[in-house]
Amino acid sequence: MSGNIADTETEDDKNNPFYYVLVKNGDSFVNPTRDVRIRLYYQLNNGEWYSGNDLEVKMERRSTLKECGIKLPVPEDSYKDLKFVGWVDEKGQPFTEDTEIISDSYIDLHAKYDRAAIPFEYWYYDEAGKNVCEKKMKVFPADVSGEQIENWAVSQPAPSKMYQGSTFKGWKVDLEGRNMEDIYWPIFVEAEYEQKIVSVTYGYLNNKNEWVEVENAIPVAKDATREELEAEFKKFRPSDGSESVKFKEWQVWGSAGLYPDSLSGYMNLQATYEDVKTVSVDKFYYDKAGRYTKETVCKVVPRDTTYEDIEKLVKSEPKPTVYKDLRFVGWYAGTNGSGVLEREHESIIATAEYENCMIGFYVYDNVDDWQNAANVYHQADNKDKAYSFQVVEKGEVITLPSQVGEYKNLVYETSDLYAGGQYTVTLNRNFIILDTKSVVESEKPVEPEKPVDPEKPVEPEKPVDPEKPVEPEKPVEPEKPVEPEKPQKPAVELPEEVVTEQVNKLNNGESVQIDMDQATVVPKEILEAAKGKDVTVELNMGDYTWTINGKDIKANDLKDINLEVTVNSNAIPSKTVQALAGNDPTCQLSLTHNGPFGFKADLTVNVGEEHSGKFGNLYYYDSDGKLVYRNSGKIDENGNVTVSFDHASDYVIVMKDKKMSQSDVPSSLRPNNQGGNEAVATGDTAPIFGFVLLAVLSMAAIVLVMRRKKAR
Repeated sequence: MSGNIADTETEDDKNNPFYYVLVKNGDSFVNPTRDVRIRLYYQLNNGEWYSGNDLEVKMERRSTLKECGIKLPVPEDSYKDLKFVGWVDEKGQPFTEDTEIISDSYIDLHAKYDRAAIPFEYWYYDEAGKNVCEKKMKVFPADVSGEQIENWAVSQPAPSKMYQGSTFKGWKVDLEGRNMEDIYWPIFVEAEYEQKIVSVTYGYLNNKNEWVEVENAIPVAKDATREELEAEFKKFRPSDGSESVKFKEWQVWGSAGLYPDSLSGYMNLQATYEDVKTVSVDKFYYDKAGRYTKETVCKVVPRDTTYEDIEKLVKSEPKPTVYKDLRFVGWYAGTNGSGVLEREHESIIATAEYENCMIGFYVYDNVDDWQNAANVYHQADNKDKAYSFQVVEKGEVITLPSQVGEYKNLVYETSDLYAGGQYTVTLNRNFIILDTKSVVESEKPVEPEKPVDPEKPVEPEKPVDPEKPVEPEKPVEPEKPVEPEKPQKPAVELPEEVVTEQVNKLNNGESVQIDMDQATVVPKEILEAAKGKDVTVELNMGDYTWTINGKDIKANDLKDINLEVTVNSNAIPSKTVQALAGNDPTCQLSLTHNGPFGFKADLTVNVGEEHSGKFGNLYYYDSDGKLVYRNSGKIDENGNVTVSFDHASDYVIVMKDKKMSQSDVPSSLRPNNQGGNEAVATGDTAPIFGFVLLAVLSMAAIVLVMRRKKAR
């Protein structure tokens, strides 16, 4: 493999080019112009990948950046003196100012270096029983193999402050399904112990009337069932629990990893009480030093308390000790609910309101903290490296600073904000700033608004010979324009008020269970709120359920994602399925989304209670018609099985008495570059356009050229 993105263009890509259109106006060919956005990803001097300001330009199809006066920048610094050798596109193909841009309006480019600096995340339990992460970077030769990476990862020593409740056996890294050409996201390495370690968090009211959350690492038998573990964990009674209220029972608020194959798992339990409910109120305000801070108070309320009652209660909270120049008005509580409180324990956010405005500037020196702090509710939890502030009146115009403390290389959170720029103040705002010496400053386009004069087209006879049109019967097999089993369906989104409610819960560190109803799209706001936290997002989508742990969300550029699954899709040829499964029953799955998720997600789907006790073995069907083993799950008494995904495509689950592996795949159906049990990179290609009609008009002629675009 290459340590950077590898060349992945297939023969299909070369033989089936993507359609584009040229319009003939009289004797002139006219290329339409469109906006093109190019995002550049490169490695900072601390090893983190970062995307700077985007390049945005108006350009014609088949034109180049050079023709538009754009020069691709060069990163100023690099990690461990890596040598920058150029930019590559999503397929690993070199991309320069002379590269023709045919159709894409959004282009992601990654810096390519002479060596591969790969990030690792080591997860283990420390001496206090906390599940912690230690980040490491390792520079490998550019042609490093997956086996070499795995060997290095598992050879690292155990942490000095290791959990003593169970014997440490070593490190385990799972590269199944990982595209080893993708070095941008960390490789996950997990500690393996003699027993499974479950992190159990108990939330309860203590004897000081404070809502506390206590995390315990509990070693359990590896074959223990979820039901057995839940019953055992619920026996716990805190020694400092409140005596002023009567404890009723523990309520499960979230769980994951409680199946036999998992090395570790977690469960979140919250206390419920006989005659009352509890409400945590997180109050955000600027303290007397001018810093943005959070203070949490817990309210014990009657069971029939309403959200409206809570809003009144919050508004009656005393004035905080605020910075001397701020004029405090009162508290605003966003409960996002009405009627009687729905949950036994609610979390409410209250923000201080002022007549004038506080403007803060908070500087971070690494990408993770910078991105986490961009969420206003996390700023109080993320330690900045420097900060400054000023109190101004609404409507006042300020100049954004070019230096905060000792930090001078400032990048603001959005491209429209920059050092020395003007900003009109209308509300309180905390500017979240990244300090780095590796910022790539894009050069300004030279008159990007001036496309080629339509009266003076670029040599029309060169791109496509109008006298020699493409043979109409060869572009695409007319009987297969689009796979009939997989029509595009309109994506259904969650209502805005539901998204806001779930984001608020996640921001408070709560796991959420979302009834998606008819919705299939998970908004990026929910994913961003969960990212990095030990919380679970459970998405009930009717016939199946997705479960995502915030710690498994790794992508830095999250987007809305359609997690629709078609069960029994029959997208994989029956002969292929039979060759793998023989007489064993199967269930095919097709995911609507194309390509990687940017996170790991567990899918629970019912395959029939008649298969209870068997294993559901998940295989991926690649673009070459080969099969790749992914993982397995035990089918419960109701016929439900849970398997893991990080990439969307077509899959088949084989129900069998044993756990299968790649060795169960017939040799003719194994990827060509694969031997034994080693998994290959997941990638898939699928035609996006089936057929395009040629229309001959009196004043216009359309010329077609094909290009097949990689969809997965």
